[in-house]
Amino acid sequence: MMRPNMREDHHEWLEIYHFTPSAFEKSGAAWPIRVGTNIAKPNYHIGPRTTPYYYLLGVLEGQGTFIQGNMAYTLRPNDLFCLFPQVTHDYFTLAEEPLHKIFFAFDGKKALQLLARLGLGPQSPHAPGALTPKAAAFMQQLFAARQPLWSAEYRPGAAEPFSPHLG
Repeated sequence: MMRPNMREDHHEWLEIYHFTPSAFEKSGAAWPIRVGTNIAKPNYHIGPRTTPYYYLLGVLEGQGTFIQGNMAYTLRPNDLFCLFPQVTHDYFTLAEEPLHKIFFAFDGKKALQLLARLGLGPQSPHAPGALTPKAAAFMQQLFAARQPLWSAEYRPGAAEPFSPHLG
């Protein structure tokens, strides 16, 4: 479903909100960096590349392939997969069934432990069928709570945004 705030990019439609954590928030177990959703165009292909933080991605619709290391994983609706910091990955969509995903990027010293609770880790980055309707609804609610918490316009030095407790 196309959302009204989505912007067109060369390979996708994207809605993304950034969060700039304070030093206090960074002293905690984990903190959010961005939340978003995208709808892939038929030519969608990301990678190979790495990311500096953790990305938890949920497939809402479509099909594709996720590659990490020597493993390829088929992506289907309700799957979760994770991009890990400094781990090379790539993924792409099937042209006839473009991926529609939601994602949550975060970092922190307890990030691996949080992902392990979902059954995800660097050696097991894909969890078929693990995106429950309740989890998908929660991620969608992050969009509704984004302002003033989540903002592409937030700049360091400006008034610190309130940080929600996501636990």
